[in-house]
Amino acid sequence: MPIFSGASAYGVGKVFIKHFESGGTLLSFSCKKAKKEFDEVVKEGEKTVSSSKRELQPA
Repeated sequence: MPIFSGASAYGVGKVFIKHFESGGTLLSFSCKKAKKEFDEVVKEGEKTVSSSKRELQPA
């Protein structure tokens, strides 16, 4: 569960950063358009969070 929570937060952040950097606003944000990108970024986030978790675990 913690990995999915971290990956979801990572994904939401990445999607919104890309949207705002491309000149988008909250009013022009399309959830349908962002869904595919969000799914891809969440997978990337799961890998990032998993590797961070392994680094933090005691040996």
